[in-house]
Amino acid sequence: MKRSIVIFRNFVFLLLLITLSCNKKEDKNINVLQTKKNVATEFAPEQKQELKSFADDENLSSDSKTLKINKLSEVNNAPTSTAQYAPKIRKSAIIVFDCQNWNNSKLKVDSILDKYKGFYARETIDKDSYSDYYELIINLPSENFDKFIRETENVVKSLKSKTITKEDVSSTYIDLETKLNTKKKSILAYQDLLKKAKSMKEIINIQEKIDELENEIDNTGKQFDYLSHSIDYGYVNLKLYQHANNEIPGIKKFTFLDQLVDSLKTGLDAVIALFFWLLSIWPLIILIIVFYPVIRRIILKAKAKEQEKRVNNILQV
Repeated sequence: MKRSIVIFRNFVFLLLLITLSCNKKEDKNINVLQTKKNVATEFAPEQKQELKSFADDENLSSDSKTLKINKLSEVNNAPTSTAQYAPKIRKSAIIVFDCQNWNNSKLKVDSILDKYKGFYARETIDKDSYSDYYELIINLPSENFDKFIRETENVVKSLKSKTITKEDVSSTYIDLETKLNTKKKSILAYQDLLKKAKSMKEIINIQEKIDELENEIDNTGKQFDYLSHSIDYGYVNLKLYQHANNEIPGIKKFTFLDQLVDSLKTGLDAVIALFFWLLSIWPLIILIIVFYPVIRRIILKAKAKEQEKRVNNILQV
């Protein structure tokens, strides 16, 4: 009876081992088939042979295959040349106008800028004895950049100087975009590995790598966003100059008489400033008035004694 029970138990145990072995083999075959399917759908023909070679390799773990597929996927998705992209141009300009009346010119620029959907990032007014200028820092969509400059020249006129820069940043744009996409794919692969980690050490190491990739993605993303904005929006530094001998509402002409009056005012201001400075040190002045006679008397007595000594020395000789 006991022998029969032992034989039955061994038979059940052997049956379980055979079942587990078949399940593992089936899961392995499913993974291989899935890998082959990914090869057939995600990669170019010249890459399929290389991927199939390790997809059929039973000595490689599923994790190793995932990482290799991910690596080749990044290479496959990376652009091989800038020809696949439209040129990425960053546009900027510095334009200076001589104006008879900068207020009128500013109103014209306002109208043109509103037409081409731009905006002022900064406005600066500066006035001195020789010239006055209105500096305008403008951002507007890149597709309207050339139109805005052309129409502004025609309307404002009196162009003094103009510098236009168009920088091709396609390689930088592609490089940043590729790095960003690669890091995002890498972090997905590490997240999959994190789910399959079996020890605390593996979990810590993988999580550290994920944190590092997240920081890199954040920094690269900021650079990419800034570059994209500089491509999408053109930059214009526009200055409206007006010489001081032109009529400016609310400002007088700077003539010789004005200069003479200003000089007299400056001298008078200096005298007044000196008076108030002396007034502010009145305690020191009082001390000087009080102690000056005493100090002078002491000095005179000392000189008299010195002279008397010299006379006595001469008489003794």
